[in-house]
Amino acid sequence: MNRNEVTIDCKLLKRGAIRFTPAGVPIFDFVVGHSSMQMEAGSQRKVRCEVEATAIGELATSIGALKLNQPVRISGFLSQSGIGNRKLALHVQKVEALRNGDQA
Repeated sequence: MNRNEVTIDCKLLKRGAIRFTPAGVPIFDFVVGHSSMQMEAGSQRKVRCEVEATAIGELATSIGALKLNQPVRISGFLSQSGIGNRKLALHVQKVEALRNGDQA
């Protein structure tokens, strides 16, 4: 098994402080929210979720500069939040700002 890809249109809901590894690499933890209509079993369904996310390196700085409720498209992979923690987090590899007309 190799595939682990997630892309979601969302809004920045909560932000943590940018922190740094001992090597000085920036890390930014944040929460995004998503709301949309999706097809499931032949019917339209309203979908809402909040996703914990982490950005490391240059992305940490650029995402850390985003405004709350700013629509973005983020892509990355899922991993455990930490050692011994089974909760999932989206580790961001790409971020794209969306216009307000592009629903997140």
